[in-house]
Amino acid sequence: MGEIIQRLLETFTGPVLYLIIFGALLAESTVILGFLAPGISALVFGAFVAGTGHLSPGLVWLAGFFAVVLGDNIGYVLGRYAKRSPRIQGWLKKAGIKESDPPPRTKYLVFYQFLVVTRAPMPIFLGLKKMSFGSWIVLNIVASVMFVSAFFAAGYVGGRVIGSLDKTQHFVKLLERGLIIFGIAIVVGFTIRWYLQRRQRQPSDSELPDQKS
Repeated sequence: MGEIIQRLLETFTGPVLYLIIFGALLAESTVILGFLAPGISALVFGAFVAGTGHLSPGLVWLAGFFAVVLGDNIGYVLGRYAKRSPRIQGWLKKAGIKESDPPPRTKYLVFYQFLVVTRAPMPIFLGLKKMSFGSWIVLNIVASVMFVSAFFAAGYVGGRVIGSLDKTQHFVKLLERGLIIFGIAIVVGFTIRWYLQRRQRQPSDSELPDQKS
């Protein structure tokens, strides 16, 4: 496993990695795949490689920024102009967002991208509530700068500390463990969600009609 990841580190550099970062974050920021797309992981990995000097830090950051902005604006447009779509309604329902809900407070909105459950649905909801285009653009740019910069900094600092792709064995081991933990968390999360949905569909004994003897 370590050799495979090491080869990936050496292979996916240059323009290919920029495209991977852009595509993964675009998918994660839209309602297409949501949190199932490894957008943040791709951004952190790209920033890490940039920290070792094998990629341009500016291009990695820009790839992440434009992907997030584009993905969010796709959601905003869908919410504003396709709000009656059954699919859009289904996404909002899964996220626990109702059309009748009041808009969240502005000072908290800039953090919506940091939460898995609001990253993709929130732009749709704000479009649904007809937030003005100017306000949305300002909010989206500020939120995207904060979001991309935070995860970029985490990966870039790690790359600078390690210093070279030839010294990534420790990082590779940590990455392997992280992937295993992430996979287990996904399985456990979906299992709990399935169990809760199954319980909700089953009527309680108190709701059952009395049977006459």
